[in-house]
This record gives sequence, structure tokens and C-alpha cells, in this order.
Amino acid sequence: MYDSYFYRFRRKYSQNRLLSITVSFSVFISLYILLNGFVNKFKILSNAWVYFLMLLLIFIISVAAYLYLFDFRIKRALIELEDIIYDYVDPLAFTEYLEATINYSKNRKVSPSLWLSYLKGLSYLDDKKKMREILENHGSILEGNLQIEAYNFNLLSHYNQKQEFEKYLSNMEKVLKSEKQVKLIKIKGCMLNDEYQRANQLLDEVFDEDDDLISKVSWHLQKATVLIKMNQKDAARPHIQFVLDNGNTSYYVSEAKYLSQY
Repeated sequence: MYDSYFYRFRRKYSQNRLLSITVSFSVFISLYILLNGFVNKFKILSNAWVYFLMLLLIFIISVAAYLYLFDFRIKRALIELEDIIYDYVDPLAFTEYLEATINYSKNRKVSPSLWLSYLKGLSYLDDKKKMREILENHGSILEGNLQIEAYNFNLLSHYNQKQEFEKYLSNMEKVLKSEKQVKLIKIKGCMLNDEYQRANQLLDEVFDEDDDLISKVSWHLQKATVLIKMNQKDAARPHIQFVLDNGNTSYYVSEAKYLSQY
């Protein structure tokens, strides 16, 4: 079903390493030639130690260029797979494919963008165990990423989320440019604090018919949850049904099945 998506990703992924190495090597050669051109102009460069340090700097710049371009192109390649989650709501297929890609690359450096996409898929499966393992083992290369902060917060216990929410909201408000994204976080806070009337109001404000399918599934699940908490069970049922019909392999389906018992 997703063969065309996988093919486009594999093609870009396989070309990426060679291209990144080629660019990195070109950067090294260009800077090396430039350095040797300056040797006769600046006597300090004739010093063996200074020359060695400059070569080391050139090497570091070349490696940095490789790592940046490699990760940038991986990020571009991953766009080919995003419809599997956003439009087909199939995080299981998405995650299994990325897991196979990571395992194939186990003797090579795995791009931070590849880990981030894998974490995204796991989050839609609610596979907290694997998410914790990745963050514990590879968190150092993912530090500073906004999405990682969100994952770390969502992995907290319910009690700790309540305790840390205001700090988390404050941090996110400083960096998020979208008012809608901030409201989505506030909805989380309202539900943590049993403020269901306010959560229901915010949900109505953020709904967008043009959203991708997985965002709509998430919205309908939250709407159903809030309505049930407000004892409006009949009003919640169409939202539950939407999740059951469209949630595919996401954990939203199991949550909707649980809500349908009420």
C-alpha cells in the first residue's frame, strides 16, 4: 500500500550519504587550497603548530558540514513518509519501516531527524517504553529540540504533569509562534485540572476542517473525552465513532473503545 512512499524515501536516503561525503570533501579541499594560498602571505601560518591547528579546524568544519547536510537531507527524505501518519493514520507501518531503517544503519551514525521521526511514530502508538529507551540512550543528540520537550512532558506521570504544567506552558509559549499550538497545550492543562468547560471551549476554537486526518482524530478523541466528563454521553458518541472509523493503527482507537463503554 505504501510502496511508492517507501521507494521515494529509500532513493533519497541512499543518495544522501554519498552526496554529503562529496560536499564535505569539497569543503575540505577548498579550505585546504585556500589555507596554502595564505601561507606565503601570513608568516604565522608557516609555524608548524599553527598550520596543524588550522588543518584541524578545516577538518572540523568539513565534518560539521557533512553532519549538517546529512541530517538536513534525511529530514527532506522523511517528508516522503509523512502522509502515512498524517493522512492514513498508520503510525504502525511508519514506525516499523523507520525501525528497520535504523536497524539497517546500526553500524553507522543515525541522523537525529530519523530518531525524531521514529519518536513521533511511537508517540502515536503510545509506546512509552521504547520512547523512554530512545530518550535515555540518544537524548544527548536530541537536546534543545522543541518536540523532545513535549515528549518528555507527556512521559511524566499524571501527578507530575500537573505539577510541571505551568512551567512547561511558559516554556512553550516563549517559542511557539502559533496561537493554535498554545491553545492545544492549554487544553491539556484544562483536562489535567478537570476544567472541562474551558477545555470544551478551547477545542471548539482550535477545530479546523483543513487539518490533516490524524489531527482530526486527535481532536475528536479529546472532544469525546471532555463531553463524557461533562456527562454529555450522547453528544460524545459521534466523536467516538469518528475515531473508531479513522484512527487506523493509532492508540486513539483503543482510547475510543474505552470511552464507548460509558
